[in-house]
Amino acid sequence: NTVKFIKHVQDISELPVGVKMCIGREDELRTFIKEMKRQDVFPDYIAVDGMEGGTGAAPKSFMDNVGVPLIPGLDLMNSILVEEKVRDKLKLVASGKLISAGKQINAIAHGANAIYSARGFMLALGCIQALQCNRGTCPVGITTHDDVLQRGIVIEDKANRVANYAKNVYKDFIQLVAAMGCTNVSEITHEKMYEGKH
Repeated sequence: NTVKFIKHVQDISELPVGVKMCIGREDELRTFIKEMKRQDVFPDYIAVDGMEGGTGAAPKSFMDNVGVPLIPGLDLMNSILVEEKVRDKLKLVASGKLISAGKQINAIAHGANAIYSARGFMLALGCIQALQCNRGTCPVGITTHDDVLQRGIVIEDKANRVANYAKNVYKDFIQLVAAMGCTNVSEITHEKMYEGKH
């Protein structure tokens, strides 16, 4: 089963091992967590991806209709881990259109220990969301091995755009954290995130 496989990969790799999922049914998630608890086997992290995330390789009907959005999914995951008294056994990582600093901080406020985001970097690189990531026909040359299509990425040009995106998100992130009265990401809470919005 999946839990035994997690342990197997941890044992042979001796590296951090994670599980990535978009939350679906609550009963299945609860059963999965209870099984980890029963076997006393936990991944080092669980990456919760909201339904609003996803890759251009996924079927559009899946992207638009399957799974739970990130924040409700993160809340559910976090609450079940707390209820089962195993929240300290692993880290939660969040993803799903976390392009802006505000969205990233919101995910942390809802229980994520960390976030990851590719979409902002992809857009800065020139992604036009053509939804051809899995075909090797990306018209702007990002997700392809076709030499002709790859010429669409002018590295000197795109490197500055990607760097500017990263610098500005970081700057916004630091400003928002400071505005909440926090000096450390671990101090971010749901209450601090929404204090001024009532």
